[in-house]
Amino acid sequence: MSISEYRFHTKTAVYYFCQTCGISPYHRPRCDPENQMSVNFRCIDSDTIESFTIEPVDGKNWE
Repeated sequence: MSISEYRFHTKTAVYYFCQTCGISPYHRPRCDPENQMSVNFRCIDSDTIESFTIEPVDGKNWE
C-alpha cells in the first residue's frame, strides 16, 4: 500500500489515501490536527474493532 496525503481549502486537515485502491484509512481533522486522528473503521479487522470504545460525536457542535 502506498499512502499519499491530500489537503484542500485551508490546508489544515490532512487526508491520507491509498494510491493503489483509493481508500482513505485515516485523516487528521481541521479542528486539532496535531492531537487528533480519525480512523476509517472499514480498514480494521473486525476482531480488532471489538477492543475499541466508540464515543459518539455531536456533529452539529464539533468545532
